[in-house]
Amino acid sequence: MNINIDSAIFIGFLLINLAVGLFCSRNVKNIREYAIGDRNFSTATLVSTIVATWVSGSFVFNRLSETYTNGLYYVWTSTGAVLSLLCIGFIFAPRMGRFLGKLSIAEAMGELYGEKIQIISSAASVIAAAGRIAVQFKVTGLLFEYCFNVDGTYGVIVGAFVVTLYSSLGGIKSVTFTDVIQFITFTTIIPIIAFFMLNEMNGFQGVIDTLSSHPSFNYQEVFDFTRPKSFYYLFLFFYMIAPSFDPPMFQRISMARNVLQVQRAFVISGIVYLFLCLIVMWMAVLILSTNPNLVPKDITKHMLFNYSYIGLKGLTLAGIMAMVMSTADSYINCAAVTLTHDFCKPLKLNLSKNELTSSRFTSFLIGLFSLMIALKGQSLLKTL
Repeated sequence: MNINIDSAIFIGFLLINLAVGLFCSRNVKNIREYAIGDRNFSTATLVSTIVATWVSGSFVFNRLSETYTNGLYYVWTSTGAVLSLLCIGFIFAPRMGRFLGKLSIAEAMGELYGEKIQIISSAASVIAAAGRIAVQFKVTGLLFEYCFNVDGTYGVIVGAFVVTLYSSLGGIKSVTFTDVIQFITFTTIIPIIAFFMLNEMNGFQGVIDTLSSHPSFNYQEVFDFTRPKSFYYLFLFFYMIAPSFDPPMFQRISMARNVLQVQRAFVISGIVYLFLCLIVMWMAVLILSTNPNLVPKDITKHMLFNYSYIGLKGLTLAGIMAMVMSTADSYINCAAVTLTHDFCKPLKLNLSKNELTSSRFTSFLIGLFSLMIALKGQSLLKTL
């Protein structure tokens, strides 16, 4: 294992998150505090945890490779995810007052449709969450390979241990306040990387030539929906624009003080997310302008080893790790709460009479199960 400034920065970031997460785990007294806290979070905190959860570990990998390969096709399609957040804020949030304070989306479904639907919703939530968590753990393995030049298995295990430990003990308070740290980390580092990449360019002529001559940036072809490729991306846009009410997003709504705060938080989150997307996709354009023959799956690695100075590489890896942790911890917490409260409780399968104790134990089990999936060695898509 190679220990240098970059690896020290990366390790330090992990330790800071672990320390903050464990510190916030104090004084959690019941399942409600574990699931949605005291519902006294500021709008800025909600924005941080919404964006941090939405931006997963594959955010940089996917947007760099897809923009590099498909250009404007993917750039305009990605706005669908932004519109999804805005749609929640403007259309759905004002109508969700009755669900504020619910511990999970399964509980809300149970209130509407009965206990059987609550159990089914809980089971579906946990199954989906395990895959999402496992994908984040696998990305951790890649980051350890890039940082320490070791087998990614070690990274998967270490990342799983850190995230599972603080999210299991502290619940939503640990998740939320580490999300704030992680949000600040990647929203600061991504623009810095883009600046250094732009600084390496010898003028804008290469970028102008790429945008004007590359077929993937020919807007007349991109928006000609009689073409199969354009038609495909049109449907991908419709898929992305569909509002997402997966367990963590519902939880972010439920933990707000009122519907006005939900509305503001999701609208601001959509704007921040658009800003991040545009910067990462701009980075892909810069790479394409200078290195048009790279293998798409290696673009992130190329960025790390060709544009990062000493120290900046560690910060970049910490930024991507922040995206990994902020998504994984949210899914662990939501899955544990719904499994304990909405599945085991109705079926009288609780591991303890205390729901808080059961949720913490269940969190460890979910983290362990997701770790086992991640260690099977399949690709990110197959893992999901």
